[in-house]
Amino acid sequence: MKLHPCSPSTASPILYPMYLISVPNLLKLNRMKPHQELLRQGALTAWNDSMRGRIIFVSHQWTAYANPDPDGDQLFALQQTLARLSEGETDVENDINMQLGGLLKGTVSGAEWKAMVPDMYVWLDFSSMAQPSAGPMPSEDLAQDDVTKNIDRSASGEDAKEQKSDDHRHSGGEVANCLNNGVASLPGYVELADFVFVLVPVVEHKDRCETCDFSSWRGRGWCRLELLACGLAPGNRRVVIVRGGSARVEFITQNDILNLSPGLGNFSCCAVGHDFGHGPVECDRIKIRKVLGLLLEGKIRTLFAEGKLQEARAFVALEQQFFRGLGDDVGGRRGSFFTLSQKAAPAMQASTDEQQASTDPSDAVCRLAGLQEVLQWSSNDREKTFTKRTGMGLLAHAVIANDLLVVRHLLAGGTASSNKEEVNRRVKGLVELLGLDRMTPLMLAMSFSRFEIVESLLDAGADPTVCEKLQRLNALMVAAWHGRSANIAAWLKRFPEFDLERRNTFGMPALHIASMRGDNTLDTVRTLVDAGANLHSKNYCGATVLHATTMNLDIEAEATLRFYLERVPELLNHQQSTTSYTFKGILMFARFCARRGSKSQILQELARWEGDTPLAAAVGNYFNLPVARILCATPGIELQSRNLMGNTPLDKVKAHFGESPPTTFVELLTPSPGQPKTPGS
Repeated sequence: MKLHPCSPSTASPILYPMYLISVPNLLKLNRMKPHQELLRQGALTAWNDSMRGRIIFVSHQWTAYANPDPDGDQLFALQQTLARLSEGETDVENDINMQLGGLLKGTVSGAEWKAMVPDMYVWLDFSSMAQPSAGPMPSEDLAQDDVTKNIDRSASGEDAKEQKSDDHRHSGGEVANCLNNGVASLPGYVELADFVFVLVPVVEHKDRCETCDFSSWRGRGWCRLELLACGLAPGNRRVVIVRGGSARVEFITQNDILNLSPGLGNFSCCAVGHDFGHGPVECDRIKIRKVLGLLLEGKIRTLFAEGKLQEARAFVALEQQFFRGLGDDVGGRRGSFFTLSQKAAPAMQASTDEQQASTDPSDAVCRLAGLQEVLQWSSNDREKTFTKRTGMGLLAHAVIANDLLVVRHLLAGGTASSNKEEVNRRVKGLVELLGLDRMTPLMLAMSFSRFEIVESLLDAGADPTVCEKLQRLNALMVAAWHGRSANIAAWLKRFPEFDLERRNTFGMPALHIASMRGDNTLDTVRTLVDAGANLHSKNYCGATVLHATTMNLDIEAEATLRFYLERVPELLNHQQSTTSYTFKGILMFARFCARRGSKSQILQELARWEGDTPLAAAVGNYFNLPVARILCATPGIELQSRNLMGNTPLDKVKAHFGESPPTTFVELLTPSPGQPKTPGS
């Protein structure tokens, strides 16, 4: 497999060297070791040009405040996975969601992994960045010749030392500077990597009563930043999910970055009131805002330098979307890319509320000039050609940027016919970024803007019924996709008879779409239900709103599931059964192939689909432990119901993890001695 070439220079700054440990040496560790200890042992190597194409960046959630992996579960899972890959035991394919989305290529064979892994290097935060609890920085590194004997000595236990219990945030002097520079370099480290391993075995957090897994990882602000850096960095790195040492290794998508804003994630510092017992600490949101600013600025400058105008301008306009949760209340006004404009101050610094209140035409002119400057927009034939080719005129950019003054100013300057053409112009391209295809300004406004902008577009002739081309989502569905509950409520007030049962390509109405993901799921779902959305609706595969919620690995999935169980408890054990002849034929073919020994991952997954209860979908398709726990605690749950392949929920877990599934899943899905067994389907 050809990997993208790494360059010593990166779009994002690297302020502290990227220290890496070789895979052979990582396999010898008996615990995660802090950076200074490995430096003293000579076990780390700073990135150099010879490492191109051979770097793994590991993203994981710390499972204690003072120690990233106190019981060694994460290290063991990583070591077991790397060992299997280095022995060529397994191919790595796209997961079922990527394959259903049309990404059918990209499998890396076991033989390719066997050739690559022994010569690869790993970046792991605890080992690669300075740790305040691990003492001073070494004054002089050991020679590389000493690496093997030091690692072997450590593995035998001769050099094992317990980590100090101080929280890793408290520091001073040189160590603090090295750590802060390392944190600021995170996007650059990701840019130099060829694979990002998301390390998420099921582990209980030592200091909080919660389970750490993929869903909790998606909720962590720092993990979201690393995923965002992966999605924005130049090159073609792949994201690999590691759920356990024996679990199936898969590629997962990195295209969900618009819905996983780092500032809306969870932070340990906030959970303890910014005091871990040793005095107050700075909120991580302040640090993240600084790093995110560097990341986006580097991305935008690089795109402009490469002549990729459409992508560069889209990121400029989308900046406020990435900075959600990191506003003026987090350490003062952020350094926006818009502040690079010399024409727009102070109008470009106006908040959206100030925009709404302003009636001064000069403010709109000023903001438009600033927008044109940061978009590098000229008033010549080039822009006419650009708009015709991409569908992205100034109006579309102002809509994405949520700039009400500029939107109104542009519409006021046009004729009725020209405005109608402009507000219905479809955006071409940007599918990987937006996740949808051929959206109109109205759909963009429902996704990213306040409703006053939506109203301005509707008043100018925007068609409220059109759908984008990829999933056939209309404007209301797009708002549900992005969790824009306020826009949905205002839309339904303007269009009280709007069809809430309109289906997308997969037969999902807006309620299903809203249930599947996002940080504002519950309020969006509640808004749709209050407006009359059908709680008993099913998609073309026969899945209910409970099935849809099992796909939700984000922050509000549990609250959303409880909301549904209070209202439609009769759906608890509903087994999905497709009503579409097309889907029925596909699923029957998959079962036929699976029973005859097909090794195709997508066919095996589809074969186990029909007849699934919400519990089976939660644990077997999405490994959604928080949702599964709520379902299992609900009276009347059937733990051993079988799908059309005869699989129980636990069978589906074993199909992914092998015969050694996580104990948490086994205990959850095994009936207690006094619990009656339920019949299979």
